[in-house]
Amino acid sequence: MVKKLLLLCLIVILTFQIAQAVPAQSEIAIGSNTEMEKVFYRFIVCMNRADEEVYNCIDTSNEELYNNIEEYIFPKSNNDYDSESFHIKTDIKEITEENGIYNIKTKIRAEGRSLTGRWSVSGFTANFQVGQIDGEYKVIDTDLFDVIGPKNVGIFVLKIFALVGGVFLLTILIIVFVVIRSTKKKKQENTMQSPIK
Repeated sequence: MVKKLLLLCLIVILTFQIAQAVPAQSEIAIGSNTEMEKVFYRFIVCMNRADEEVYNCIDTSNEELYNNIEEYIFPKSNNDYDSESFHIKTDIKEITEENGIYNIKTKIRAEGRSLTGRWSVSGFTANFQVGQIDGEYKVIDTDLFDVIGPKNVGIFVLKIFALVGGVFLLTILIIVFVVIRSTKKKKQENTMQSPIK
């Protein structure tokens, strides 16, 4: 019984780790200096310099992306940020293409300053989607702003604690279940084997 329970736990754990079905993608060589990569790097440089040229690098019809740049790079109030308040470094890990949209997977390090103090994140994965709009490559979407900033880092830390706590609780419950089951089984064996007087 214990072996079956452990096997079941192993199967559940492995199921969560098995790669999900991914649509066919073609991988692009990193550093191939394509126009798409140049736009991506120009986007990062413009954000670091708080250069309004960043708007020429994005799909301005993506309101969420536009608003995030406004919030992090060009805030309306200089009390929250200054031109030196945001800096990001990226390390491209993979570039794939699917249906004319390039997905650039990066590891990032970002830091900034706000009213609540300084914040810094590193080692997170951020994805950038680059595609052609009116014949020009533009950054059309990114999850960068989902992983940076003090609020988002705090939420991430809480999720990690919840995950670790859940795994710990599940482990304790399994151990308790196995011990109770084993104790009952031993009691039943001892009851069946004890001589009748």
